Amino acid sequence: MKYEVNWKELWSSLTKYMSLTIIFSVTAMLLVRHVSSGFDYGETFKHLTPLGMLGLIVGCWLFSAFFALIIAFWFKLAYVTIKDGVIAGRNYWGRKKSFPLSQLKSIDSFSDSGINAVVANGGKRGKVFVYYQTEKIEEIVKILEAHLPEKMEA
Repeated sequence: MKYEVNWKELWSSLTKYMSLTIIFSVTAMLLVRHVSSGFDYGETFKHLTPLGMLGLIVGCWLFSAFFALIIAFWFKLAYVTIKDGVIAGRNYWGRKKSFPLSQLKSIDSFSDSGINAVVANGGKRGKVFVYYQTEKIEEIVKILEAHLPEKMEA
């Protein structure tokens, strides 16, 4: 069965994460500049008008939305298939990996920069990342848990 990644949901969450990170970083830099200039408003914002500030915020959001869209389209290729006892998907670097579910060593979690995933670890065969935005992720996790070694728990 093929499990697609819901790229629209991923795009939305990445846009929020990226834009908030950039906007807060720019705001923090402006505050540091304001303090270092001795709280001189004219010196701090001499090249930035209120309309320019609004444009900066909107520009940061558009920049984030554009790059999040590119990333989301890339993740659309990260679908997972489980067929005939073999799981196939993408690893951390985006390379295609597959291994028999009988060789599943563990199920791990992954979280970095707004990307969250369940990792099916096949040991020497590699890892398959199942992103939280994948359709029917609960079903995939149940299948993986059923194939864990006896002494392992998810």
